Amino acid sequence: MAADLHITLPDGSTRVLPDGATARDLAAQIGPGLAKAAIAARVNGEVRDLARPLPDGASVAILTDKDPQALDVLRHSAAHVLATWGPRQRSTNGPSVYTEITSFAPRSAMRSSFSGSSTKRRFASSRLTSSRTNG
Repeated sequence: MAADLHITLPDGSTRVLPDGATARDLAAQIGPGLAKAAIAARVNGEVRDLARPLPDGASVAILTDKDPQALDVLRHSAAHVLATWGPRQRSTNGPSVYTEITSFAPRSAMRSSFSGSSTKRRFASSRLTSSRTNG
């Protein structure tokens, strides 16, 4: 027979879940709106993934987009997604993302797609043409 988990919520109430239950299971037990909005969980003070099994007797808070710690989780996840883009699709939106991207990519991968000499000539000649026609 599997033992039940006793989980304490931030308001002091307790929930009983089957052994092996995750934070996602806890959020679903509390309500469908919370399950849909859940981003991560704070388990005994440590931010964790929703799919990780909960320990018995843990203090658990479900993090949504309204929680400041959830923003850190989203930024970290976004940095990993950006790091998997090809060199021509790379984009940066600030120092935290930029540092994570450059730590995973060689410098050659960060070069602009406009490095070819024929592209430079076309760009320069189009600027000359537009400046002659515009003024």
